[in-house]
Amino acid sequence: RFLGDDAENERIIHAGQNYLLKNNDNFIDLAFMKAVIRDAYWYYLNEKGEGKSGKCDDISGGLHKFVKKKVSEFRMPAKPFILDIDLDFFTYDEGKETYLIEEAEIQKYICRIVDLAKSDSCKAITVALEPECCGGIENCSLLCKKFSELGLDLTLLGKSLLKV
Repeated sequence: RFLGDDAENERIIHAGQNYLLKNNDNFIDLAFMKAVIRDAYWYYLNEKGEGKSGKCDDISGGLHKFVKKKVSEFRMPAKPFILDIDLDFFTYDEGKETYLIEEAEIQKYICRIVDLAKSDSCKAITVALEPECCGGIENCSLLCKKFSELGLDLTLLGKSLLKV
């Protein structure tokens, strides 16, 4: 738990002055506030949810950016980074149903993500399986398998967390 104990985190959150929007990932807010990470870039294929670009200050007064961009605007990071993989990136919603994007697109983006993961600048990888946002456990398991086939082994992680 790189963010420390819950009581200290609660104190920092309530002492802070500038937060990201409530619907952005709260762990990113906390990582900014504790100066664990500098900035975050969120690239999306199909815009979902209500997350927005914003800024957050840290306990020393430094300002951090949360930048939301279309994946077509992606540029290789110039500095060391943490790669956060959200499997719902590979889905789209149609009405109340969630579907996987086309197979060729899945392969293309997984190959790009694997290249990022193998970069010397990649210092850590996090994975958000999110079956409730991906159309179910089956879609998550399938995506984990595809990652593994293309060089980033997520099958053991996926099996243990998804219990399949």
